[in-house]
Amino acid sequence: ALKVGDQMEEDTDVGPLTSEHAAEKVKAVIDDAVEAGAKLLAGGGQRHAFVEPTVLANVPPQVKLFSEETFGPVAPLA
Repeated sequence: ALKVGDQMEEDTDVGPLTSEHAAEKVKAVIDDAVEAGAKLLAGGGQRHAFVEPTVLANVPPQVKLFSEETFGPVAPLA
């Protein structure tokens, strides 16, 4: 499992995004993919500036995740 937390701690794998707004944008892209039929395999949560490492399967090609750059811990599988 990946540890989400303070990027200054040595055992942290995934730190916060640059702002809560940036995290909300990543969460919106995740939600868009799920609403379009993608299956959430892991993660998907967002709290403050943190987004859980997320894995999505069966992601439709027309979703924002494939057409816009996503600056967050999201791994889409077609």
